[in-house]
Amino acid sequence: MNYIISCIPIKAKVISEKEKESYEIKPSNNSFHVKKIIVFDEDIIGGLVSQKINKEYRRLIKILYTIINSDDATDSDFYIAFEEIDRVEQVIMEKYGKILGKKNIQKFLKKLNYLKLELGKYSNTYKRFEELEERVGKGR
Repeated sequence: MNYIISCIPIKAKVISEKEKESYEIKPSNNSFHVKKIIVFDEDIIGGLVSQKINKEYRRLIKILYTIINSDDATDSDFYIAFEEIDRVEQVIMEKYGKILGKKNIQKFLKKLNYLKLELGKYSNTYKRFEELEERVGKGR
């Protein structure tokens, strides 16, 4: 099956990746013979990043559901879940901060904080985790 990409004959300008914000996609569908796609449109980039973060959020929900419903969950399982939520928070703030904007970042962080609170209801580790964060935050 062949695909044709047509364009309207307007004065086209080649833009390098360094001149403008871009987002790289590597298609996982083997039916296309494309190694990578670079997107420059900010609206499309925002949608792609939001979709990626929502996928991470659903993955975290699955992990938490498994831990909470498990009879043999240990404190280390809860600690790993807290660490994973923190990792996702850091990725959102550092990697996607410019792309998403303040409003969307706050929306995603609010969702992650809700996950922390729900996990904290089932764990004694939550209090210890917050104490550890305070100690690490103070540093030397």
